[in-house]
Amino acid sequence: MGRTKLTQQLRDRLDSAPDESLVDVVLEIHAGEAPAATADASRQRRIAAARERFLEAILPIEASIHRLGGEVVDRAWLNHTVRARIPVGTLDQLADTEGVVSVDVSAPLTRE
Repeated sequence: MGRTKLTQQLRDRLDSAPDESLVDVVLEIHAGEAPAATADASRQRRIAAARERFLEAILPIEASIHRLGGEVVDRAWLNHTVRARIPVGTLDQLADTEGVVSVDVSAPLTRE
């Protein structure tokens, strides 16, 4: 199942990469839904709650990244992503981690 969570662009890049080489990826994470009680909270509290849900959701994912020989490079709670550097041969296992929605190539931001 893990392979289906990898984007086509990432799969194409992996075709020629040795299993032990490291690849930079971006994981999209499902952080769960906001509790109903949060709907009545102030904007500041809703933002804080969303950030906390994300940080809790990524704990087992970050543990998997480390267990598989990778490292967490960055986190972005606003768009529910984690940037990681991980051995190519472990990507399917990482993609199978609960909470991982998709795995894509890490790309730098550029101006249009």
